[in-house]
Amino acid sequence: MALTQAPAELLNLDSGLTITGTTPYLVIGDAGAEDTKIVFDGNAQDYYIGLDDSADSLLIGRGATVGTTAAITVDSSSNSSFSGLITAAAKARITDTGNTTVAALQFTDAGLGISAPTTDQMNFITADTTRMVINSSGNVGIGTGSVTVASALHVYAATGDVGITIEAAEDNGAREPFLNLKSYATNANPVINFGDHAGYPGNIQYENGDDSMRFATNGAERMFITSGGTLNVGPEYSSTAANGDFLYMPPGSFNAGVDRTSSANVCGFRNNNGEIGIININGSTCSFTNLSDYRKKQNVDYSWDATSRLKQLKPARFSWIADSTNTLQDGFLAHEVSSICPEAVVGEKDGVYTAEEAKESEYITEGEAKNQMLDSSKLIPLMVKTIQEQQALIETLQTKVKALEEA
Repeated sequence: MALTQAPAELLNLDSGLTITGTTPYLVIGDAGAEDTKIVFDGNAQDYYIGLDDSADSLLIGRGATVGTTAAITVDSSSNSSFSGLITAAAKARITDTGNTTVAALQFTDAGLGISAPTTDQMNFITADTTRMVINSSGNVGIGTGSVTVASALHVYAATGDVGITIEAAEDNGAREPFLNLKSYATNANPVINFGDHAGYPGNIQYENGDDSMRFATNGAERMFITSGGTLNVGPEYSSTAANGDFLYMPPGSFNAGVDRTSSANVCGFRNNNGEIGIININGSTCSFTNLSDYRKKQNVDYSWDATSRLKQLKPARFSWIADSTNTLQDGFLAHEVSSICPEAVVGEKDGVYTAEEAKESEYITEGEAKNQMLDSSKLIPLMVKTIQEQQALIETLQTKVKALEEA
């Protein structure tokens, strides 16, 4: 080994240096306020290990000047920072002391990072608070420091509301947010549970065995939809209602039942005026009723002329255009009734749906015929009053005939 002294260097070695002894050491610097370094002089690139005395930091970087392109910095508190990518060909390990709120691997500041406080668990921390964990089973907890339920994802909030939002922000009509629940087991049923502190009394469940969708409240099934689209509310439909009250609606049909033979309202109709109509069943009969309570009526008059109005009605025979058999039926044309008994007719003659109305329903198009409807039951009072008037006239004529016969 040869030793030479260059003008700007204390020691220049043109081969290796070995320091031996019981406690060998190498000191660079004299405790003064100056930067010290070891430079590795490469063919195309230099690297250094140096002391930035002004910051009391040890730096490892690229170049020959301390502080230039530093890759690793160790400060006076023994904290390390990295300015580039960290690539591990084998394994890189960060050990933790078991602290659940202080991150072992920190980003930007001390309150943001990742820690591993227990065996096979990873905590994700912001503002010195654990926001998410992944436990040894791979289950994820959000808003909690531990996953205590047997699910792959547990979202928790100690106070306030908590929710999950799935959002597709791209506005081109081809992106739709979705949530999939899938099981490959034949009889395993995907389910969404709804609960409180006491358990999960409500759920929506897809029955893979018969391809039905089932809905439960208060721990019991209340409604289901069959694979064919039939809606069943209450107990499963049967030829009788022995299992309880039910509503049964196969496609294109409507059925309601009650578990008794006494009077029961199976359907009601209401508006801002309250109840205005019901469908009632009693024993072996069914009644379709409208509001007729005297407490809802005013301007009651019994002395009006029904016969002259009834005579204006034009009962007709006709066949329906949609009926290929052209079977004749008895009835009325709605617009011919509207001026005589307007309360029996809904709609106007030659009416069509407007653009605004078409927007409110996918089954309506602008310009489509808005058909007039006729409630024939509204003609009954007119007919009854006419019969009464005719009966009074008959009785008057009978009295006159009798008087003539006795004269």
